[in-house]
Amino acid sequence: MAKKIEGRFIIQIAGKPLINVEKALNFVLENLKKEKTKFKVIDSEIVEPELDEETTLYSGFIDVAIKFEEVKELLDFVFEYTPNSVVIEEPAEIEIEIASFNGVLNDISGHVLNLNSEIRNLRAQVHYLNKQISEAQDKGFVKSDDKILNDNKETEKNKTKQKK
Repeated sequence: MAKKIEGRFIIQIAGKPLINVEKALNFVLENLKKEKTKFKVIDSEIVEPELDEETTLYSGFIDVAIKFEEVKELLDFVFEYTPNSVVIEEPAEIEIEIASFNGVLNDISGHVLNLNSEIRNLRAQVHYLNKQISEAQDKGFVKSDDKILNDNKETEKNKTKQKK
């Protein structure tokens, strides 16, 4: 078995309004600290959210140090919490039995397959919705943004003419 693994992780949360981002940061950190079977939080800090002028979203992050008993637990953490940054601090080298390594690779493969399946389903849904929107536009039920703008301009011109 591998030695205990210690790492430092950055988990970023962005959104609106500010209070929701603050609540989400606290919620995630509380859940991390509650976990006792898969890993142990050694140290943590919430970096308060700041407004990103470009995206107009508030963005904050959790800087957390965690200790894992096994590589699989580390992998599960990464898939569940999707940290923006992962730095393994200890050990300097990891030895893993081939059976454990096969398990890790199968877990990664399973996660990737699930994600690919979800992406295919979402693409099919987007395609279907785009087709429905196009058909609705052809029938005049829905107008594209350009048509709405042009129709609004025409309506305003007509209202101005009627007043005169």
